[in-house]
Amino acid sequence: MNLNDKDLIKNLEKWKKNYITSMKALSRSKNTIELYSRVITFFIDYIYELDEDISMKDIKQMYFINFLSYVDNLAIEKKTIKNKETLSKSTKEAYIKVIRNFFTYISDNNNDDYSYERFFRKF
Repeated sequence: MNLNDKDLIKNLEKWKKNYITSMKALSRSKNTIELYSRVITFFIDYIYELDEDISMKDIKQMYFINFLSYVDNLAIEKKTIKNKETLSKSTKEAYIKVIRNFFTYISDNNNDDYSYERFFRKF
């Protein structure tokens, strides 16, 4: 698949569908697939709410870091964290692992030979 599609959200949704399909083919556990699907959906929602005119190749490290703030705020709004200011470090690490694996999959499978892996080196 190409990275230069005009509609970023649609492009991310296509990659998500392919990634989840590959996880099922590799017999990943139901809980793992549900977690990955949920976190990737959070990331797509975050990109949608940014309302910026960006492409797949415009996604850089700052988007991944700011995603953590987004999920913190989401948890506070939904009151899923009590008496805390942010999600736990382990939750954030799990979210970054999901997003890193998702974008590694994209890096390994896009027709443009574009890699996102350098954006995760400092996490």
